[in-house]
Amino acid sequence: MLSRELRISGIDPVHARNLWSLLALENSRVRKLPMAFALLDRGRPIILVTGKKRVPVPSGFETITSENAGPLAAALGVRLLLAVEEEALRDITEDVQTRWHHGDDLFVQTEVVLEQIRVAVDDGAMIVWPDFFTVVLRLDAEAIRRFHNTIFPPSSSMILYLFRKQAIHSCLIGVKGDENVETMAGHWSIRDRLGTFHPWQDGYPQILSAVEKVHAPPSLGFFGEVETVTQMLANPRPGQLSRAILERKVIIDPMPPWMAATLGVDAITRAARMSMNLLERADRFGLGKRFDLSSVRREVKSRIDQQVDFERIIGFDPFDYLSRFISWWSGKI
Repeated sequence: MLSRELRISGIDPVHARNLWSLLALENSRVRKLPMAFALLDRGRPIILVTGKKRVPVPSGFETITSENAGPLAAALGVRLLLAVEEEALRDITEDVQTRWHHGDDLFVQTEVVLEQIRVAVDDGAMIVWPDFFTVVLRLDAEAIRRFHNTIFPPSSSMILYLFRKQAIHSCLIGVKGDENVETMAGHWSIRDRLGTFHPWQDGYPQILSAVEKVHAPPSLGFFGEVETVTQMLANPRPGQLSRAILERKVIIDPMPPWMAATLGVDAITRAARMSMNLLERADRFGLGKRFDLSSVRREVKSRIDQQVDFERIIGFDPFDYLSRFISWWSGKI
């Protein structure tokens, strides 16, 4: 979760704009992400809004239910529909305000909100379509905290660099303290510590080293060609990421065990071998000992076997959920 005193450091506005454009699929040919919101009185829509406009209720939808939410979304041309009883919305707002206490961390605050929404959905007072979003409503503060600490270990950093040819297209560095993400940084925060890192496929260890010196040891580094990542987001298909790694269009280093488990033993073993060969050639950076990828290569199978059971922690498979979310986000479902 983000710290209340989040620090923003060295973010290039062009990189930030490029990243937003990529994640928002602004240049995608697939359908955009329109949504609709309906305020209900015993199932009858009082207000129906799509985008920023109030619209008339289509014929045949005098009441909105979980059964006809999908057809209504299709009639409105939207891919996300939220409908809530007016009284329930007021109760949710009041209950959240009452149960939030000074000093609660964001995990606890999130649990309170999710619980109130879940109760409304279970009671039929709120409708969320598509309904796969309701899976996350079962999360509690402790499950979110354990998941967050496993994905993003304390006192570490996560790195995202995307390149167009050899130029930086976008960059984001997250830095976590003991509990929360305390800093969001960009390339400008480390450029004074960098030597040459071109081509990026050979020089990315320089970026890792600079991030460790300026911020915190990396727990995950994602480096890739923006065209490849754009294709994965706009037209997701099984195995894309593994293939991109093997073709060195994407490099994930360090690669945490939980990610290795999702990619499979063969793909990550071959990726680790390629990374080790790279580091052997780049040993002048002095990184060979610290990034012991030969050890990763030898131990990847045992590390995968010892994985934390995410489904046990949070009640569902987060990677399957992410796959479905990306397919929905890109307009495939």
